[in-house]
Amino acid sequence: MENITANEFFESFDELGTKKKRKTADLKNDLGSAANADTEPDVKKAKKKKKAFESEMTTVKTKKKRKHMTAPHDNTNTGLREDKKSSVAELVEDDPEFRKFLEEEEPEMLEEVVENVSDEDEPKTQRRTKPDEEKMIPKTEYVERQVEKICHHFEREAGPSITSCRALIKYFHTIIRANCNPDSKEIYPEEMESTILELVVNKLRPALRKVLKTNKADKNGKMYTSLKDWNKIEQFIYNHLRTCEMILAASNDDVVIYSILKHLMAMSKYAECFPAIMSKMVVQCSSLWSKSPVLNIQLTSFLLIERFVKANHALWKVATTKCLTRYSKKTDKATGSALTNFQFMQQSMVQLLTLDLQGAYKQAIPSIQEMVSLLRNALTKPTKESLSAVIQWRTVHILSLWASFVSSLKNPTLVEPLVYPLTEVIIGLLQIAKTARLYPFRFHLIDLLIKIARGTGKFIPIVNHILEVFSITDFNAKPSKMSVRPFNIHNTVKFSEADIKEKGFYDCVIKRIHRTLLETADVYSHRIASPEVFLLPCVHLRKFISKCTNNVYKREMKTLVDKLEENNQFVVNKREQVTFTVADQDQIEKFENDIVESGGTPINKYAQHIREIDLKNQKALELIDMQEMKKSKKGKKWKVPQKDSDDENGPGFAQDDGYDKELEAMEEDGFEDDAEVDEILMEPGNDDDDDAFEDLLPGEDES
Repeated sequence: MENITANEFFESFDELGTKKKRKTADLKNDLGSAANADTEPDVKKAKKKKKAFESEMTTVKTKKKRKHMTAPHDNTNTGLREDKKSSVAELVEDDPEFRKFLEEEEPEMLEEVVENVSDEDEPKTQRRTKPDEEKMIPKTEYVERQVEKICHHFEREAGPSITSCRALIKYFHTIIRANCNPDSKEIYPEEMESTILELVVNKLRPALRKVLKTNKADKNGKMYTSLKDWNKIEQFIYNHLRTCEMILAASNDDVVIYSILKHLMAMSKYAECFPAIMSKMVVQCSSLWSKSPVLNIQLTSFLLIERFVKANHALWKVATTKCLTRYSKKTDKATGSALTNFQFMQQSMVQLLTLDLQGAYKQAIPSIQEMVSLLRNALTKPTKESLSAVIQWRTVHILSLWASFVSSLKNPTLVEPLVYPLTEVIIGLLQIAKTARLYPFRFHLIDLLIKIARGTGKFIPIVNHILEVFSITDFNAKPSKMSVRPFNIHNTVKFSEADIKEKGFYDCVIKRIHRTLLETADVYSHRIASPEVFLLPCVHLRKFISKCTNNVYKREMKTLVDKLEENNQFVVNKREQVTFTVADQDQIEKFENDIVESGGTPINKYAQHIREIDLKNQKALELIDMQEMKKSKKGKKWKVPQKDSDDENGPGFAQDDGYDKELEAMEEDGFEDDAEVDEILMEPGNDDDDDAFEDLLPGEDES
């Protein structure tokens, strides 16, 4: 079927209409004449003519439909008809208010009318050939003009319309897609990109809220798909969310990523209408949550994940799987300097896991089984490889995650079966960490047991694992080296051979024994059986005090023993006033709750006082670290080579002091060449980290 122009199509349509009118008039005349004549054959003839007319009209309608389907959709012939264009053009010239209305609401129609009038005024010869000066402007310049118009629309008093919102989304998508694509031929300037980004972040959501009238949907808790004008902007919102996802994946600017994340937080109700987009954003946000060095980006990414999961619970499994995988991968390269970041990630994961306890239980089982297999290999085949696979930061962070999850629940009935295997894995790891070099790893595990006992209310035998340190290390031995500064046992999993010979090592271990015993006593001090629980540690500590020659250690332990005995007497006095028996569990729970509500025990008050002192000391140590870093940056002449074990031991250990003394000796001997100094310091045999597990292998003395 041949193609026709739009004008020919309209003319044929008018001709068919006139033919229809003529035939209708003829039919009425025939029927009128038949009514006047009383003969029956004339009526039959009129009815036959009517049927023929109706059949002819049906064929005409089918032809119209075919012509309409074959009519071309050229850009030159779409829009208004020629006769209407002329009338609209006259109205635009005569009425300035109507022209202003078209400029704001229908700019494309106004351009079409103006171009048509200008084309009619020009002669035909000029229309066919245009001079070289009248070339089309570049697309970047055209987009820049459109962005300026959009900014004007959003700044006016009347406010933006649906058309202006759609235009903003369209050109935002155009600019971002071109700049994110390395193969794009059109690159828009950064000023234009920042302008439209600022406009989208600050103006788009309020404009959509005003245009779509979302207040009723927000109050009633309905989705935005039920809004009246949703169909007009649905596709544009979808494209806009995809553009934001593209920015999160491609941008390296932290400021841009943070602004887009805040914008998506505000647009979360719109994203709920597109589950596929929400799933992709959860994956992208999990990557930012684990990899970004900026805390604000990590926090906003997690809050966005949590909001999407609460809106659509089907995304919970995707979110937890991705976050657990990324958390586990990050623990493979964990160091002591990243403890704060891992604590934040653990708290985030616990908050996400508590949204579905049954699903969290299924997620925890494979992780704990992995730890069990590693522990079995370390116990059955104690090689360097099997021991190093267990004694590392990854083990501490994985177990700490599930210990925090179990201890954070107020009613842990669904996940209570996790407490026993998790506790057994930690106790099994304590059987490995029985050397002085692995004291940091040992105390990390003891802290996890204390956390589980405090959160779940279960009784866990912790005291024996703390007192075992007295049988491993002789605290009366004189250290062979003095420490320049105190050790930070929290930022490492094992000591070096040089560390355990310093005085700071003994001070650090004694302090940790005191703190862990105090925290354990703080957990059980209100229990009705606490005097019997604290009997064994009091005996061991009295024995240590009688044999110890260090007055500082004796004084610290004696204070703890006195507080334990005072707490025992306090509970015994309370027990003498009761009349119930051991079988009355409800009365026992009420007895323990009354002690807590009445102000606690002497151990509780003493533990709170010690925590405040430790917090002040920690702030002072951080201040000293900052001052030393500033001094080292100012007065350092060359970079001191670091040993391979520094990443594992963390900063601030005494093994680095040996390097400083060697440097001072070299300066006195006259070494001035940096290359010569580095060559001497990097001689083989200095690194003793390979011997970290030598004393754990069979056939050697552990002490």
